[in-house]
Order: sequence, then structure tokens, then C-alpha cells
Amino acid sequence: MDMDASTPLTSTSQFIQAGKSHTYHVKKENQRVDISADDDDDLNEDDIPGYSHPSPQVSPAPDKGKARQTDQLAPESGSPTPELSGNIGAPTRQPPNASRHTFGGVRVETRYTGVDTLDEPITTTIGRDLLSVWNKLIQVLYPRRKGGGREVLRDWDLWGPLFLCLLLAIMLSVNAPANQSLGTFTAVVVLICVGSLVVTIQAKLLGGRVSFFQGLCVLGYCVAPLDIAALISCFVRIIYVRAPIAILAWVWCIWASVNFLDGTKIEPQRILLAVYPLFQGTFLFPAAAYALLLRGRFLFDMSDYGLEGGTGQLISRLTNDEIDVAIALTDPLISGIAKGSKAYKLVGSYVTTPLNWAVITGKQSPYNDIKDLEGTKIGISRHGSGSQTMAYVMALQQGWPTDKLQFQVNNDIRGLIDSVNDGTTSAFMWEWFTTKPFLDAGEVRFIGSVPTPWPSWLIAAHPERAAPDALRTFLKTLSTYVIAFDAPEKRSSDDVEYIKEKFGYPEEDIKAWLKTVNYPKDCAAIPRKVVTETLDVLRKAGAIQALEAQPFNVEDFVDTNVARLV
Repeated sequence: MDMDASTPLTSTSQFIQAGKSHTYHVKKENQRVDISADDDDDLNEDDIPGYSHPSPQVSPAPDKGKARQTDQLAPESGSPTPELSGNIGAPTRQPPNASRHTFGGVRVETRYTGVDTLDEPITTTIGRDLLSVWNKLIQVLYPRRKGGGREVLRDWDLWGPLFLCLLLAIMLSVNAPANQSLGTFTAVVVLICVGSLVVTIQAKLLGGRVSFFQGLCVLGYCVAPLDIAALISCFVRIIYVRAPIAILAWVWCIWASVNFLDGTKIEPQRILLAVYPLFQGTFLFPAAAYALLLRGRFLFDMSDYGLEGGTGQLISRLTNDEIDVAIALTDPLISGIAKGSKAYKLVGSYVTTPLNWAVITGKQSPYNDIKDLEGTKIGISRHGSGSQTMAYVMALQQGWPTDKLQFQVNNDIRGLIDSVNDGTTSAFMWEWFTTKPFLDAGEVRFIGSVPTPWPSWLIAAHPERAAPDALRTFLKTLSTYVIAFDAPEKRSSDDVEYIKEKFGYPEEDIKAWLKTVNYPKDCAAIPRKVVTETLDVLRKAGAIQALEAQPFNVEDFVDTNVARLV
């Protein structure tokens, strides 16, 4: 039986055509029989690079002297169809120049010259590949040469690395003792393969856009200086000559590798994240680990900065370039920006409910009520800290003149406790549940509490050191854990056990705290009224000064490249 279409089909094109249902017109006993090919849903012709749908064209071939009926012929195409040809790996209608594309998650290189590789002479194809290998080799041997950009290095190939790797292995095995030649040859090949895997993993963790084959290409080409050193060592046996050449070759390799990997766009996305470890921070640790392992874009150092010093210490470390991101109390963060700090901006929300501040005094102090503290010296951890801001709020609620408040800096929670017990300060303010263990131990007394008139926790980041992409990824990941942690079924069981194990608080305190805290659904959203209302309270309390002619602009407080004002 004869195929009615005259377009010649190669084995490759036959395989491609098998991917989708086509109808072939077959003549048998002067009758037309339509045969439909099987559908293969696993193969999509549009996903095959360089493939275009062939249109069979009818040829007026004689049929053993019998003319065909008109209705037996396939309909004629409106335009003549060219012979089936193409460049496997090159997209259709591609301009005649080099380009890079990604198929199946792997970046591949196509060098299209305007002529299909199935039609061009093989010498042309080989010559073009050799030229590509030569350009990469020259770029490695002289990374800083004029006009030799990094672009050529990102189009990886394995011909050059294979040749250089085998050449090095052969030369070293020839120079090795007879009983070690095979081991030497194997060691060189394995070392380069394992090394490429290590380089790829490290580059991925640092945010580089590099595949395994790109890493293999990097190490393969960068052993070229070692090939030169090995070649010289084949003819020069003097150790005093060979040693300096070998050292120079290693330095040359490192120099070339650094410049080679520079083309993979590894961005500085290592972020130092500082967290004050209250209950609210329970899921930050698994969230950061998830972002590190699955996102592969950045690293977070889950620092315990601020463990004793509070939010004031976190802000100080942001200012001193010691950390990049801080999850801290709303009021000191906003107060710091209002006072002119350029060390950070707000990038997200963390807790949507107020924080309950305990008013704490010594175990044998004469103060038994908040009103007894008027005119006394209040202990704070640092200037600009939450303990100072809330003292202003307490004075505002009690009707005291805020400009008459007296403060003493005691640095951390232990210093504050000692100061109320030795009488140098009358009281200090700290989060209720965090300091309750000191109450239970009999070291201090609680004489009241003052809840914040704003949501308690925000996220701040340095405007330059923290990459926006990394921050957005972290906030998205954090939101996922927030939603999971805040689920009703989790609050009654898993959350209690986790906090109990992580922080060691009594179960009854954990359950009482869980009833008082809520989290945002989207950590990247910051309500505009949180900033404006906090500023208003701080201004009334005397914690900040606002000029009537120059009111605060909310956009000056928030990094809108990362967060959304809602």
C-alpha cells in the first residue's frame, strides 16, 4: 500500500508525528481507507523545540495507470510545503543568531545560523561547535580580556570539558607509577564530577542560577591551566621548575573559576534575621528552614540577638549593620523612623493583636499601684526601646506630664530586675508572659498592666542590605506557616506542645496566651492605619515630635518594593 502524502518522512519526523492524531489516506483495492494514528497524551508537539507541524502535500503520482477520483485526494494546501527539515533544539522562526532557552528546567544553548543543521554540511556544524569551545577556552585562559564578556560562559557545553578532563587524566596517569596510573585517571574524572556537584549546590544556596551541567562546564574548562602545567611536567623533571608552575596553574584555575561563576549571577542574598524569642516567634525557625531548603534562594541566620536586650538592641544592631532583618515591636520601630533613622524600613506585619505590658516592681518595694509611680525613675532597657515607649503611653493614660518622666538604662531584663530590687528604679515594663516566670519565682511583683494601642509586632529590614526578592520569598513562606500555626485545631494541641518544648513555659500560661494573640493572613501587608494611629499616640505621649508644617508621610515608613500598604 502507498502513502498518499508525498512529503518524505525521516525516522525522526515519524516519531514526532506519532505524538498526535493524524489521518493517513491509504489506497487499497481502489478504495480509500482512513487510518488514525494513536494519540499519545504524553507528547506535546508544541513543547518540542524546533518542531513545526508538517503539512502533507499531494503529488500527482500515477497509480499503476489508473487515475484517482477527485474525492480520493487529500485537499491541496494553499501554498507549497517545503521539505521536512529542522534544527533539533532550536525554536521555530528563530532569527539567525545564538540564543539560550530552558527546556524541562535545563538551560540549553542554540546557535542558529539561518541554515537547518540537518541540511548544512557537517563541517559547518563541527566548525561552529569548535569555535564555541575555543571562545570559552580563551575566556578561561584570559578572563579579563577585552571584549570577552560573561555571556559566552553561560552557554554551557560538554565537548570542551570532556576533552580537557580526559587530557589531564591521561597526562597525569602517564606520569604516575604503573601501579597507580588507573587510580590517578579515575581520581581526576571523579574529582571534577563531584566538585561540579559541590559547586552547584553552593551556588544554588547562595541564589545563583546555575545548573549541574553549567557547574560541570565551569570546572571542565577551568582545568585548562592544569593541562598546561601537566604538559610542561611531562618534559620538565626538575622539581624546582615544576612546583612553581603547578602553583601558578592552581591560582590561574581559581581566578578563572571565580570569573566563570560570576556569569551565573550569584546575588548577595544572605540575610541576617534577628528575632526576639517570645511565643510569637515559634514558627520562624521552621519557616526559615523551609525557605532555605526548598526555595534555595537565600540563607537566614536565626540569630538570638535581642534575647536579653529587647527591641532597642535589635534596632541598634540594624543601625550598626550587624543584622539585616528584625521582627520587633511596632512602637519603637515606627518611633525610630519618625526620629530620622535610615537604617531600616517596615516590610511586613507579624502580629495583629496588642501586646500586654506588665508594670513590674521589686518584691519588697513600697509601690503597689501604677499611680504610685508618678514622679519616680522608670527603668528601661535602652533609649528608643519598647520599655521606654510604653512608659510614655502609661504616663499619657495616667495624665502625668510626659516631659517630666525620668529614665535609667539597665540594658537587659536581668539589669531591670536588679534595679527594682535594689531601689535604683521604681518599676519597669515588659511583656506579661515573658516575665511571668520571674513573678512565679518570687523575684518581682506585678502592680498592673498596659496593653499597646496598636498591633504589637512588625517586620523591618535594611533598605539596601536585604534583597527585595529574598524578603518577598521569606514573607510568603512565613505567611504559610502563620496560617498553619493559627489553625484552630493546632492551637488546642500541637501549638501548646511545641511552645512548651521550645520555651519551657507552663501549659496553663501557653493556653492563656494563645487566647490573646492573632496573626495576619498575609505578612507582606501593612495596614496604613497601623502607622498613622501609632504615630498619633506616640506624638500625644511625647515620644516623638511632629512638625505641623511637615506631617509624617506613611510611604516614608514602608518599603513599598516589598510590602503592600492596605
